[in-house]
Amino acid sequence: MCLRQYDIIFQCDLLFFIIVVERYIFYFYFFFWFFFLTFFLCFLFFFCFFQFLFCLCDLCRYYF
Repeated sequence: MCLRQYDIIFQCDLLFFIIVVERYIFYFYFFFWFFFLTFFLCFLFFFCFFQFLFCLCDLCRYYF
C-alpha cells in the first residue's frame, strides 16, 4: 500500500515535471524564433533599403 501510494505520487510529480518543462521549452522556442525572425526581417529590410538608396545615389551621380 505504501509503495503504491509512493508510485502514484512519483507519477504525478513526473507528469507535473514533464508539463512544466514542456511549457518552458515551448516558450523558449517561441520567443527565440519570434525575436530571431523579427531581427532578421528588420535587418533584411534595412539592408535592402540602404542598398536601394545607394543605388539611387549612384544613378543620380551617374546621370546628373
